[in-house]
Amino acid sequence: MRIKIVNCFDPIGYELTNYLLNQDAEIIGIDDIDDKQKLFYYEMVGRHAHFTFLDLSSKNKVLRDVPITYEINQGKKSISYFHSGNEKCSEINFEHVQITSLNIPQRVEGNDKLVEVAFDSFVRWLASLSKYSNLPNKMTLFSNKMDGIYLLN
Repeated sequence: MRIKIVNCFDPIGYELTNYLLNQDAEIIGIDDIDDKQKLFYYEMVGRHAHFTFLDLSSKNKVLRDVPITYEINQGKKSISYFHSGNEKCSEINFEHVQITSLNIPQRVEGNDKLVEVAFDSFVRWLASLSKYSNLPNKMTLFSNKMDGIYLLN
């Protein structure tokens, strides 16, 4: 399966890229290599036979044979997901989630509920979305109203 990942060298994008490459997916990674950390991430996956790199100016390039696109926006704590089997884009909001490197998720109490999620669990969940062509317009992880994943149309 071919998958496009925009901002593939942000921490979440890199982990998703690496995970999917290990699952034998073909990845088209799009980003700017504008700092040492992104260069390091590129060096880690850039030589993989199933990885193709394009610079960020290619973000809107239509790749007709790529059915799935993830666009990571770590600053807004959201991810856009598009599957060619569906006309709409799904927005995944994770502003109530603190992604950690812990193996076991732990609950953090404060003014707003914030739930810690293990990084690898979050990446595996993101990768699992590629199995589905019809997802809701909005998905919010761990809403501050109650624990769980809320699927909102």
